[in-house]
Amino acid sequence: RFPTDPRDPPSVRVAWPKATMMKPFRLAFLFFFVMCSWCVYNFTVMIPVASTSQQPELPAACIARPNASQLMSQQVSVVYILLGQRKTYFKKFPVQDLEPEDRQLFAVEKAYRQAWEAAGVVSVMSEDATFVISKQQNPRLLDLCTEYPRHQVFNHLGFVQPITVKSQLAAAARRFAAGAKWRAKEISSLMPASYILRNPRDCLEFQDQVRSGMWIHKKDRTHNSQGVRLLTSQEAQGFAQSCGNESSRGLVQRYLPNPLLIHGRKCDFRIFLYIPSSVPLVAFSSPVWYMRCGHEKFNLSSTDPQNVVTNTKVNGKLRKGANYSELVLGPKQVQAILSETGFDSDFVEVKLAAKIKQKLTLLMEVLESQADHLKTTGYELLGVDMMLTSDLNLWLIEVNSSPGMESSLGARQTAVEHMLPLVVGSQLDLLRFAASGRPRESLQLSDFSSIGDLELIYWSLNGMQ
Repeated sequence: RFPTDPRDPPSVRVAWPKATMMKPFRLAFLFFFVMCSWCVYNFTVMIPVASTSQQPELPAACIARPNASQLMSQQVSVVYILLGQRKTYFKKFPVQDLEPEDRQLFAVEKAYRQAWEAAGVVSVMSEDATFVISKQQNPRLLDLCTEYPRHQVFNHLGFVQPITVKSQLAAAARRFAAGAKWRAKEISSLMPASYILRNPRDCLEFQDQVRSGMWIHKKDRTHNSQGVRLLTSQEAQGFAQSCGNESSRGLVQRYLPNPLLIHGRKCDFRIFLYIPSSVPLVAFSSPVWYMRCGHEKFNLSSTDPQNVVTNTKVNGKLRKGANYSELVLGPKQVQAILSETGFDSDFVEVKLAAKIKQKLTLLMEVLESQADHLKTTGYELLGVDMMLTSDLNLWLIEVNSSPGMESSLGARQTAVEHMLPLVVGSQLDLLRFAASGRPRESLQLSDFSSIGDLELIYWSLNGMQ
């Protein structure tokens, strides 16, 4: 009740001074003034400061770089670089200019350089180039700008290691199967049974399986068949016993005893898998692959590397006396030979192509499930090796992160010269896309105007970070 209610007795009546009647209005006015002042201060001072603080500063490598739209009106450039252990080099020769530990580095092949030149991209000797091309995968010595769209493009993706290192590929496939158990059978037919020699669980399974077949030992990070050896029964038993020791390296893989023979020789396929973009994660394969056949007639009991492997190089050297017009074959040559033995006339173009696409798609699923930090500005051209067995199962053998791009050996020349211009052209397509100002997530297949006849294998935004 109001304190001066006339119904109260005189003893409890309170006189309200006239001056205090204005206090509620003064308080309301003061409150209104304070709120308005706070709003003005917040919107004119605090919000701009907050907005500025949320914008990350450009890395030093990006400050002076033009964005993609500016670059397209200037000069697009490429540099070919060798990444040593402690130094970078712009040329390999003379070899004495390289540190002793770097003299075995591979340089970018002539065919690759010619593809960039044919596209009108200028070669420079500076790390500031638009495209940085190297046979070595780790750019730790490079200070590259990866801020889209003023980015540089490196020809390797750091997250592909789970499939390009032999033991990591086996582990990645197993983890993928554990997370998708309904697809375990599909994964089991992706690649021959493989066991990592330093993994205790793998060791137990290998020890249980060692007597059930023939085994091949593979070391990680080796090239041109180096570190690949078919084990005798006694050697396999020794690997099983020592499995899990600190000295154990690489993996053992079940040896395929029944390869589909071409003129009596064991052969495998080299298929180019091209990942032009990581956001979205996109992959294409080339229909123009080549088959490599062993120098010797296949002999299941032979442990000679020239019989075991199909590489055109053994221990880093071309095989002496090899006729590569017979040993390195293209799709049409393979089809002609298979047709002579009763295969359908469209086996290569239809049935084998479907098997290849299925395996490559599964490989990309395994990669995405294991990859960290997909958001990068590079690309990757992989060499995927597969083998067809006599029961027409197609097996993944390994994935190479820097496949040889020499174009001088039989059908390999056709495959390489077909693939490289499409890689270069599509990278320039992506540079034009960046210049348009659209976000990377809005990339569409129609933006690849230079992709030619490459077949789309994979397209995903699921792993974007």
